[in-house]
Amino acid sequence: MTLEVHPEAIGTLLAIGALVFTAIRQCIIWRLDPGKTHLPWVLITAIGIVFSVTRAIHLMSTDADTAVAMIRIQFALAMFLPGLALATIEVLSGMPMSRLTFASLLGALPLQLLCVATPWLIGGPVETHHDLFGHAYYGARTGWMMALVVPICAGVIAAMRARLRRSPTKVARLHRNSRIGVFVFVACGLHDTLVGAGVVSSIFLLEYAFVAFGVIAANFEAHGDALALGELESRYRHLADATREGVALCGDRSILDANRALTDMLGAPGGSLRGRPLGALGALVVESDRRAFDELLGAAAGPLELTLHPPDQTPLVVSIKATPAPAGSPGTRVLLIRDVTGERELQARLTRADRLAAIGTLAAGTAHEINNPLTFVLANAELLKETVAGIRADLPPATAALATELVDEIVSGGGRIRRVVQDLMALARDRRGDEIAVDIAATLDRCIAMANSQLRHHARVVKTYLPVPAVYASEGRLFQVFLNLIVNAGQAIVEGHAEANEIRVATRTVDGRAVIEIADTGTGIDAATLPRIFEPYFTTKAVGHGTGLGLSISQGIITALGGTIEVASEVGVGTTVRISLPAAPASAAEPAPRAAAPNPPRLRVLIVDDEISVAKALARMLQAHDVELAHSGRTAFARLQQQRYDVVLCDLMMPDVTGMELHAQLVAAGDEVAGRFVFMTGGVATQAARDFLDGIGPERWVKKPIPMAELRKLVAAPRVPA
Repeated sequence: MTLEVHPEAIGTLLAIGALVFTAIRQCIIWRLDPGKTHLPWVLITAIGIVFSVTRAIHLMSTDADTAVAMIRIQFALAMFLPGLALATIEVLSGMPMSRLTFASLLGALPLQLLCVATPWLIGGPVETHHDLFGHAYYGARTGWMMALVVPICAGVIAAMRARLRRSPTKVARLHRNSRIGVFVFVACGLHDTLVGAGVVSSIFLLEYAFVAFGVIAANFEAHGDALALGELESRYRHLADATREGVALCGDRSILDANRALTDMLGAPGGSLRGRPLGALGALVVESDRRAFDELLGAAAGPLELTLHPPDQTPLVVSIKATPAPAGSPGTRVLLIRDVTGERELQARLTRADRLAAIGTLAAGTAHEINNPLTFVLANAELLKETVAGIRADLPPATAALATELVDEIVSGGGRIRRVVQDLMALARDRRGDEIAVDIAATLDRCIAMANSQLRHHARVVKTYLPVPAVYASEGRLFQVFLNLIVNAGQAIVEGHAEANEIRVATRTVDGRAVIEIADTGTGIDAATLPRIFEPYFTTKAVGHGTGLGLSISQGIITALGGTIEVASEVGVGTTVRISLPAAPASAAEPAPRAAAPNPPRLRVLIVDDEISVAKALARMLQAHDVELAHSGRTAFARLQQQRYDVVLCDLMMPDVTGMELHAQLVAAGDEVAGRFVFMTGGVATQAARDFLDGIGPERWVKKPIPMAELRKLVAAPRVPA
């Protein structure tokens, strides 16, 4: 085989160089992105290289047989192109290889052999033709199989259109490029066939179509990479904006990027933080936290809690963590900023709630501990008063007067302590299920007495009580509501002008309901604030001086009782809170006072109390009866097995065997003395004790300390069977 330089072959050699460069580029990209196959593109480019080499040999060959062999190889290579075109579309669209594509590639092998080994596609005779510029080359005639090329091409085009319709929208640009590629290949292939057959005088173009295909492939690849990068950026932008945590990418001197949460958190003017200097962010940090913030921008990782002061917003407490920017990022640090203001406020509220609960528990325990010694102190004081009254005639007038005065002061002081203890127990008794018929006036008086130490420096308390029905409610919860409103009224008045200001507490009956009004002459509430006063955690008080829960809780308690609470206020005039509550049903009325027998007989009484002083004081008050003492539940049980008693005064809570357990043992044994028990308690500390007292009824138990007259009536009252 001899070759000679053919001018047209020079362009073909240049096309070979371009295709080799394209193949190398495609292999490198495949190497860098092994997750996505580039095999169809590489094979098409490789076919283009082989095709161009055979075309160059064909054009430069001086041997007719060699030229015809090269022409047959060119047509044989074209048999692979339909299958590779289908495979390319499927790969780019993310679809698996179809059966048609596999059949096209598999069927190309026998067609190649037929093209090379037989004259059925390319035959003879060999002829010398001239191109457009008059250069000679060998050409050949087409065989009978060339008639099959037209239906094959039509089928391939139809299959490509079907693949493109099923491709996702993200590769929509592939439709246009594929149409261009198919048109170029079909047009150039038809043109080259006509040129090789000597029908037209032109130059060969198909090798340049392979180069054009490489350009189209590279263009689509760049478009696909840009699209994928855009989708990736959009996805991460969506994720960053969806999180409630602020994210900022910081450079050496400015904020390179920030998500929506951080922009909203800091109230950035213009709606963006991008491009703002870091100093603008640092300026929001309070002075005491500035150094810690600068360390976060340097090497510290955090998390640190800092306070920020965004413009025209309340201060924020934020938790900031910092990490190095990802490799390849233009930034140096990534800040993750989380607003923890609500969490810290919630923690503070929970701490206050725990503290209040502890105070309530302490108040209940303190009241119980005070009641026991107070019982024998008051009992002995009343006995001493009775004794002094009996011997007054035998004493010198001055001594008698002094003794009477001293005893009266002891009894009066003990009575005041008793009332304070009762108020503490009412405040601590903040549980549902202890509803009774509550005397509104008495409860208001206790609240005023408890708040008096605060009120007396702010205003005079004026009480106007008109008759109102009893209200069926938890005394402790009503006590909480009234005390909160009375204290609020005092706090609304500036301290130091008590004589010039009033807190008016009034009751009256309207349509059968109890109406309570608490009014003050304080600063008042403006019209903008008034609608929000019942919102949980809303307060106009300074930080640390209010939880914003008092009025919302009060509203909840009153509403649960079937009542209403309304507030009217005027700035500079004062505020009036009006509460309306339904009357207690007749069945909830307080039990009638225990009536003593006209001439009470001498009774046999057993007093059971682990406090010896309490038991002795009660025994002295009951000297008109035969009284025995038992200082434990076990001792009392043994006594009750041996003796018959008309009345058993039993402490509810004792260390060894409680009064409840002692009563249960007697009931289980069928002893009728269980029906003659009267229980005494200094405070109901457990739910089991509360349930027990509710079960036996209010006439079967009494609170310590017990006034002497009430105790004597209680013992003399007729007993009911167990």
